[in-house]
Amino acid sequence: MAVVTRRIQCSQCGAAHQVLDDALMVVCERCGAFVALRAELHWGGETMARRHDQAIRSMIAPSEAESRKLRASLAMAEAQAAGDHDTWRLWAREYYALLPTTDPELMSVSPDDPQGVSRWVRQSVEAAWLGTFDPEVRAAQGRFAQAAGALYRGGDPVAAARTALACAEAMYQAILGHPRYPAQLGATDPSHMAAEMLRSTLVGAAGLLGPGVVARIRRDVLGDEELEVSDDPATSSALRCAGCGASLALRHGDQRCPYCGAVVHVQARDPWLENLVGLWHSSRRQAEDDDAEALLVLTLSLSSHFGGHALPDPDSVWRFLAEGPSWLPARSLRRAIELMRHGYGEDEVVLAWLDGLLTGLDAWQPRGERPAAEPGPAPPEPDPSARADARDDPWVLQSLALWQHTRDAYPADAHALASAVLGFVMQPFYLGGTLRLAQALAFIEGVEPRPSALELAELAELMRQADAAPAASSLLQELAATLRGVARGS
Repeated sequence: MAVVTRRIQCSQCGAAHQVLDDALMVVCERCGAFVALRAELHWGGETMARRHDQAIRSMIAPSEAESRKLRASLAMAEAQAAGDHDTWRLWAREYYALLPTTDPELMSVSPDDPQGVSRWVRQSVEAAWLGTFDPEVRAAQGRFAQAAGALYRGGDPVAAARTALACAEAMYQAILGHPRYPAQLGATDPSHMAAEMLRSTLVGAAGLLGPGVVARIRRDVLGDEELEVSDDPATSSALRCAGCGASLALRHGDQRCPYCGAVVHVQARDPWLENLVGLWHSSRRQAEDDDAEALLVLTLSLSSHFGGHALPDPDSVWRFLAEGPSWLPARSLRRAIELMRHGYGEDEVVLAWLDGLLTGLDAWQPRGERPAAEPGPAPPEPDPSARADARDDPWVLQSLALWQHTRDAYPADAHALASAVLGFVMQPFYLGGTLRLAQALAFIEGVEPRPSALELAELAELMRQADAAPAASSLLQELAATLRGVARGS
């Protein structure tokens, strides 16, 4: 089996390294600097599901840093609209300084490297400022976005990737060569950064491109090297250990370098398969039984068709099933295929693809049993240092910032205003979380314009009667009673 590796260059001393294509971070053995790769493993397999859970949890029960980061992004958007460069820059410095805490995997340096983090924050702020306010850089970004979007619109994906790579390099040349980009931040190779940008773009496009396409782009466009992986060292290609530089045989799974003890992980799974398994992990809570799960798997397998590319061959779909819900019985898959035949009755390409799956269905051998339902994202442990005043609660502050940013979209009449406010209050329940009465009241007190307490109370009672969820009903009952008391006292 083949695995793709790539050659990288240390940005500090120029030393060359050969690393696995899915490596997250490498330490340069010549100068000790952290060599930035990318966070692709954070967007595939079960890790994509964890990222999905983290995003939901940050909406239900954000940490103080997550709440502040969202408020910073909203303030940056408002400053951009107003053309206020100074205010934008103040918020941007804080926004990027928060990322080591909220999203360390998105950084190109280790969060444990203070000097590297400081340099990365300054680089990010300056590059973002140019992309926000400089017309030339913004135009270059637009050209890259348009070229990258072509990956999703059918046609030759390799040709589209070459065009996107050229546009990405032109974009970084515009940023790094701009007279306002600080020289003291150091020189960075635009071609290296362009390649990393294209790699990140391919992560999201893998499921839409179909099996084998991303590996072909990496080999033919990015110049990555394809090596042979085997359990037999005599037939396996060699890889340099990132810890000590020793030559290692590529084998499946984890292996420890016999010279320095570094652990090397070899992952030979196709990026298309990795992406679809990740999407399945992120979406499977919506599938209540085997029939729904089978329909979900087949829908995800159609992703490349939606992107204008070829459908995966049946063998690839069976590999997806083996890596994902391997317990699915043939009867559930058959039902899903029949449902999709009805839904795609006029699409001859999909019908032929479904017929191919039906042909191979008799050979499908389920493995294991359906696991218990996965729990929703757990809220963070209470912070003992947090203030008791709910007005300082991260969810309250985050929700008020979102309200302020979007309030012009809501109608001005009393009922619509009350409905929009209670929609914010109920959102944590819709996402599988909860909310305390003190948080709900603090949010309502901070909303401008503030809706009538009586209007809110009556609507909360109507929603309570219609909502079967005990936790939501309990809060709505408490909220209605409290607001009625406020209305009587006013």
